[in-house]
Amino acid sequence: MGVEADVRERLLGVIEQRCIAGRNGATWLIQEFAHHSAGTTDRLAAMRATTQEYEKLVHAGEAVHLWPTRS
Repeated sequence: MGVEADVRERLLGVIEQRCIAGRNGATWLIQEFAHHSAGTTDRLAAMRATTQEYEKLVHAGEAVHLWPTRS
C-alpha cells in the first residue's frame, strides 16, 4: 500500500500492544468512569473527572494502552 516501513511498524506495534494489554480507548474510558463513580451518586462529577483525565492524557501523546488504569 506504499506505507513506509517505519510508520507501518510503529502503528502495527501500537495495535499489537493494545491487543496484548486488552485495552483501547473504550475500555480505558469505562474503567476510568467506574473509578470516578465508585462511592458517589454524582454522575456529572464522575463524567467531569473522567473527561479531565482523558484530556490530560491525550495531550501527553502516549498510546492509550499505556495510560494508567484504576480499579
